[in-house]
Amino acid sequence: MADSGEPMTENQQLPEGELYGEEVPTFNTAGPCIPQRHYMLPPEPRVPGALYLVDFDEYFVIHAPRQTGKTTVLEALARDINAAGQRVALVFSCEQAAPAGDNYDAAIDALLATITDEARARAGTGADATFSLAGRTTGGSPAAWADGVVPVVPVADRAPH
Repeated sequence: MADSGEPMTENQQLPEGELYGEEVPTFNTAGPCIPQRHYMLPPEPRVPGALYLVDFDEYFVIHAPRQTGKTTVLEALARDINAAGQRVALVFSCEQAAPAGDNYDAAIDALLATITDEARARAGTGADATFSLAGRTTGGSPAAWADGVVPVVPVADRAPH
Protein backbone atom coordinates (compact mmCIF):
# COMPACT_ATOMS: atom_id res chain seq x y z
CA MET A 1 0.00 0.00 0.00
CA ALA A 2 2.58 2.58 1.06
CA ASP A 3 5.23 1.18 -1.30
CA SER A 4 3.05 1.49 -4.41
CA GLY A 5 3.95 5.15 -4.86
CA GLU A 6 0.27 6.06 -5.16
CA PRO A 7 -1.28 8.50 -2.71
CA MET A 8 -3.38 6.99 0.03
CA THR A 9 -7.09 7.58 0.08
CA GLU A 10 -9.00 8.74 3.12
CA ASN A 11 -10.24 5.25 4.04
CA GLN A 12 -6.88 3.46 3.76
CA GLN A 13 -4.74 2.80 6.80
CA LEU A 14 -1.05 2.06 7.09
CA PRO A 15 0.02 -1.24 8.63
CA GLU A 16 0.80 -0.77 12.32
CA GLY A 17 4.25 0.68 12.93
CA GLU A 18 4.97 1.41 9.28
CA LEU A 19 5.13 5.20 9.48
CA TYR A 20 4.31 6.44 12.96
CA GLY A 21 5.26 3.41 15.02
CA GLU A 22 7.24 3.18 18.21
CA GLU A 23 10.57 3.12 16.37
CA VAL A 24 10.13 6.61 14.93
CA PRO A 25 12.01 9.19 17.04
CA THR A 26 10.28 12.37 18.13
CA PHE A 27 11.44 15.83 19.14
CA ASN A 28 11.51 16.39 22.89
CA THR A 29 11.42 19.58 24.94
CA ALA A 30 9.81 18.16 28.06
CA GLY A 31 12.83 16.77 29.90
CA PRO A 32 15.93 14.65 29.39
CA CYS A 33 16.30 13.13 25.93
CA ILE A 34 16.51 9.38 25.47
CA PRO A 35 18.58 8.51 22.37
CA GLN A 36 16.32 5.58 21.41
CA ARG A 37 13.18 7.76 21.56
CA HIS A 38 14.21 11.30 20.66
CA TYR A 39 16.03 13.17 17.94
CA MET A 40 19.15 14.63 19.51
CA LEU A 41 22.73 15.66 18.91
CA PRO A 42 25.41 13.67 20.74
CA PRO A 43 25.73 15.33 24.17
CA GLU A 44 29.40 14.51 24.84
CA PRO A 45 30.91 17.15 22.50
CA ARG A 46 28.94 19.82 24.35
CA VAL A 47 31.19 19.48 27.42
CA PRO A 48 34.71 18.95 26.06
CA GLY A 49 37.17 18.34 28.85
CA ALA A 50 34.54 17.33 31.42
CA LEU A 51 35.93 13.82 31.88
CA TYR A 52 39.42 15.31 32.18
CA LEU A 53 38.20 17.52 35.04
CA VAL A 54 36.51 14.56 36.72
CA ASP A 55 39.72 12.52 36.43
CA PHE A 56 41.55 15.25 38.35
CA ASP A 57 38.80 15.61 40.98
CA GLU A 58 37.89 19.07 39.72
CA TYR A 59 34.41 20.47 39.33
CA PHE A 60 32.61 22.44 36.66
CA VAL A 61 29.28 24.14 36.14
CA ILE A 62 26.98 23.90 33.15
CA HIS A 63 24.94 27.06 32.89
CA ALA A 64 22.50 27.50 30.02
CA PRO A 65 18.91 28.54 29.32
CA ARG A 66 15.94 26.25 29.84
CA GLN A 67 15.44 23.26 27.54
CA THR A 68 18.94 23.36 26.03
CA GLY A 69 20.03 19.88 27.10
CA LYS A 70 21.79 20.40 30.44
CA THR A 71 20.19 17.36 32.11
CA THR A 72 20.71 15.21 29.02
CA VAL A 73 24.41 16.16 28.98
CA LEU A 74 24.82 15.44 32.70
CA GLU A 75 23.12 12.05 32.38
CA ALA A 76 25.34 11.13 29.39
CA LEU A 77 28.41 12.21 31.35
CA ALA A 78 27.32 10.05 34.30
CA ARG A 79 26.80 7.06 31.98
CA ASP A 80 30.33 7.53 30.59
CA ILE A 81 31.81 7.81 34.09
CA ASN A 82 29.97 4.69 35.26
CA ALA A 83 30.87 2.73 32.11
CA ALA A 84 34.58 3.41 32.69
CA GLY A 85 34.32 1.63 36.05
CA GLN A 86 36.82 3.89 37.84
CA ARG A 87 34.16 5.93 39.67
CA VAL A 88 30.47 5.87 40.45
CA ALA A 89 28.47 8.88 39.25
CA LEU A 90 25.31 9.71 41.15
CA VAL A 91 22.90 12.01 39.33
CA PHE A 92 20.53 13.85 41.63
CA SER A 93 18.41 16.97 41.55
CA CYS A 94 18.83 19.86 43.96
CA GLU A 95 15.18 20.80 43.47
CA GLN A 96 14.22 18.89 46.63
CA ALA A 97 16.04 21.56 48.65
CA ALA A 98 13.98 24.42 47.19
CA PRO A 99 11.06 24.19 49.66
CA ALA A 100 13.53 24.79 52.51
CA GLY A 101 14.08 28.36 51.33
CA ASP A 102 16.62 30.05 53.60
CA ASN A 103 16.51 27.20 56.13
CA TYR A 104 19.94 25.79 55.25
CA ASP A 105 19.71 22.91 57.73
CA ALA A 106 16.51 21.69 56.07
CA ALA A 107 18.06 22.16 52.61
CA ILE A 108 21.12 20.10 53.60
CA ASP A 109 18.87 17.38 55.05
CA ALA A 110 16.87 17.28 51.80
CA LEU A 111 20.02 17.05 49.66
CA LEU A 112 21.55 14.33 51.85
CA ALA A 113 18.33 12.31 51.62
CA THR A 114 18.26 12.74 47.84
CA ILE A 115 21.90 11.70 47.43
CA THR A 116 21.45 8.71 49.75
CA ASP A 117 18.31 7.61 47.89
CA GLU A 118 20.16 7.79 44.57
CA ALA A 119 23.09 5.79 45.97
CA ARG A 120 20.75 3.11 47.28
CA ALA A 121 18.85 2.99 43.98
CA ARG A 122 22.13 2.70 42.07
CA ALA A 123 23.40 -0.09 44.31
CA GLY A 124 20.12 -1.94 44.65
CA THR A 125 17.77 -2.27 47.57
CA GLY A 126 19.16 -2.69 51.05
CA ALA A 127 22.48 -0.99 50.33
CA ASP A 128 23.95 1.31 52.94
CA ALA A 129 25.56 4.62 52.11
CA THR A 130 27.06 7.46 54.11
CA PHE A 131 27.43 10.97 52.76
CA SER A 132 28.60 14.17 54.35
CA LEU A 133 27.56 17.67 53.36
CA ALA A 134 28.45 20.86 55.24
CA GLY A 135 29.63 18.84 58.24
CA ARG A 136 26.42 16.77 58.47
CA THR A 137 26.31 13.06 57.74
CA THR A 138 23.55 10.66 56.83
CA GLY A 139 23.22 7.01 55.99
CA GLY A 140 24.53 3.73 57.42
CA SER A 141 27.91 2.09 56.99
CA PRO A 142 30.64 3.90 55.03
CA ALA A 143 29.62 3.59 51.39
CA ALA A 144 29.28 -0.20 51.60
CA TRP A 145 27.34 -0.16 48.33
CA ALA A 146 30.57 0.79 46.52
CA ASP A 147 32.86 -1.20 48.83
CA GLY A 148 34.29 2.14 49.96
CA VAL A 149 36.90 1.84 47.19
CA VAL A 150 35.32 3.47 44.16
CA PRO A 151 35.29 7.30 44.30
CA VAL A 152 31.85 8.86 44.03
CA VAL A 153 31.23 11.66 41.52
CA PRO A 154 28.19 13.73 42.52
CA VAL A 155 26.37 15.07 39.46
CA ALA A 156 24.01 17.74 40.77
CA ASP A 157 21.25 19.02 38.53
CA ARG A 158 18.80 21.92 38.78
CA ALA A 159 19.88 24.25 41.51
CA PRO A 160 16.90 25.89 43.21
CA HIS A 161 16.11 29.40 41.97
